Amino acid sequence: MAKNVEGIKPLHKAHKDVDALKDLLLNHYGYKEEDIIVMKDSKGHPPELWPTAKLILRKIDWLVKDASENDQFFFYYSGHGKQTACSHDSEIDGKDEGIYGANGPSIIDNKLKERLVDPLIRGSKLFALFDCCHSETILGI
Repeated sequence: MAKNVEGIKPLHKAHKDVDALKDLLLNHYGYKEEDIIVMKDSKGHPPELWPTAKLILRKIDWLVKDASENDQFFFYYSGHGKQTACSHDSEIDGKDEGIYGANGPSIIDNKLKERLVDPLIRGSKLFALFDCCHSETILGI
């Protein structure tokens, strides 16, 4: 994270991980450059692609809109995760998991599932990889 959010230390290898994964998708799995969106909070990266909570959700909505049978989706997050008390009684362990946007606000698991998983139709596939703390049950599925 380029912006030093209070209590959150920058993860210097997260950007390298994102770049390595993009290279893997392009050079080993046949993805096209235009089918990959990389969001990073680094100098020179376009502001509309900084991973603020609001922009992450906007790109998730773009990713899954118009999903159809046999579509395959890949989502990767490398950054800070969090765990907090669940106030809506939807978690077995009583805790919500979440990811942080570059601007500090987090996105909790229920919101991630609602925006990333729920819009998908039967027959479409999602591979979601969260490289963060507390990611085990982050999508609640």
